[in-house]
Amino acid sequence: MAGAVRRGVARVGGIDLAWTSRGEGPPLVLLHGLACGQRMWTRQARALARSYTVVTYDQRGHGASSAPSEAAQYSPGHL
Repeated sequence: MAGAVRRGVARVGGIDLAWTSRGEGPPLVLLHGLACGQRMWTRQARALARSYTVVTYDQRGHGASSAPSEAAQYSPGHL
């Protein structure tokens, strides 16, 4: 086993971002593309958690994260 799976929500810039962390070791953050979610990394995160602390999260408006009401809040700088 590569460590416990931990889940939570972080408030960032007025948006609640759902995150998952697993494993132990140096941190490794996996980002999903638009129209996806952190679930796309499940298999890779399990394998990488043998050597790293793997963190995935749902970007704003995706998965379990909250969505801004204005389209301008989805700029590359915000993501």
